[in-house]
Amino acid sequence: LLRGGTRRDDTMLGCVIARPSFRLDGDEWVHDDSEPWPIERAPNDTPLGTMWGDLPLLLGGVDVLLGGTIHAPKGDKTGRLEVAVEVGRAFRRKLVVFGERSWQRGADGTLVATRPSPFRSMQLGYDRAFGGMAETRVGTLPDGNNLAGMGYYFDVESAEGQPLPNIERAEALVTSPGDKPRPAGLGYYPRDGGLRGAQLYGDAIF
Repeated sequence: LLRGGTRRDDTMLGCVIARPSFRLDGDEWVHDDSEPWPIERAPNDTPLGTMWGDLPLLLGGVDVLLGGTIHAPKGDKTGRLEVAVEVGRAFRRKLVVFGERSWQRGADGTLVATRPSPFRSMQLGYDRAFGGMAETRVGTLPDGNNLAGMGYYFDVESAEGQPLPNIERAEALVTSPGDKPRPAGLGYYPRDGGLRGAQLYGDAIF
């Protein structure tokens, strides 16, 4: 797909978009065109989330996109799994995936996370990462970085009995209801997420 433009002479006038598909076969990536992803302007729902249409790439660099479902080894249930993505020597992302948890009062009266419920598989989307809508006495307060997420609360009292996120960054685990980490997901980051603005300033944090 080649699109022309009328920008300044020193900027891009066109963009070629190609999207090969691969599947993981054991330890090898194998080309697979049985489920091609269309190239089009309109948003497209995919197994990785909503792809917000194809546009010329103006920011430069390379996007690393991985999505799907994590499975416990041998099909046995577990309360915690780790997943890591590494590309060359420059990019590495490690996530921790938990079963369902909630904030409950401990012996000293403070809120602590319950033990994660065992699970066999879980999708790695931003809807299970930190974020969401916090309820306040004057209405709802959104977490601008991830409106579709979970685990974001206005204060400690409103967090009691409520769930924690399932997917967290390994280097920034949630330890108290007041923690507000960046969302940790894989797949397509929401188009309206606040981290997109930060990327314009060179903070590659998706």
